[in-house]
Amino acid sequence: MDFSNSWCYEDQLKPIKFPDVNPADFSDGDKNSSERENINNMATGFAMCAGDFLQAYSDAEEHFDSVVSVFFLDTAANPIAYIRLIYKILRKGGFWLNFGPLTYHHEDSDDTLSLELPFNSILRLVEQCGFKLEKVLDKESQKESPSRYTWNKNSMLQYNYYCGYFVAQK
Repeated sequence: MDFSNSWCYEDQLKPIKFPDVNPADFSDGDKNSSERENINNMATGFAMCAGDFLQAYSDAEEHFDSVVSVFFLDTAANPIAYIRLIYKILRKGGFWLNFGPLTYHHEDSDDTLSLELPFNSILRLVEQCGFKLEKVLDKESQKESPSRYTWNKNSMLQYNYYCGYFVAQK
């Protein structure tokens, strides 16, 4: 917990509400409430896998119609490997939507070799791997709408990212 940068004690601990529901707990036939039906609809066609991306999806080939990566590329020690795998797992004509900063997680690691590329190099590699860039929002576009991270509107400290965004088609 962080109690720094508070204007008053009331800002240090505030209750928040979030859904604490596992969509897998509801079968398609269990529609006793509109809430459960909404949860089922949200879960349809959505997948999430915990673990190493390169290992988890290395066997998938032309499996997905789209891939959405948010605050993700910078988790790779080698972003080129992520780009190649995303190309491999997308079906022909599939779309990749990417949004996030490049705060490389392995940058200061002594035991992991890593590659830290700027956004313009990422874009060139995306094209070199076979994607066609359909839309790109760069730093000038992002200055109008920063992405807040662990944001508390009542804090004296605000973290903002100006994220790179692109849509690419295989």
